[in-house]
Amino acid sequence: ATLVQRCAMSIVSQCIFYHHARPVLTQLYPMQQYDSTTIATLAQHITRFSLAAMQGLAHFPEEPTA
Repeated sequence: ATLVQRCAMSIVSQCIFYHHARPVLTQLYPMQQYDSTTIATLAQHITRFSLAAMQGLAHFPEEPTA
């Protein structure tokens, strides 16, 4: 997979994590709500986190693929 594909898969993975790990997250953080406001905040976090990571990747050469 290319760097762009791996970045896209990482973003999708973060979204899927919150969906599939919700039972565990509810046990760890019982006061956490998952209403539309929280979901929008999580989406903003994933966006900002991913953009910062991709900016950081610009400083490293692409590793060869096997």
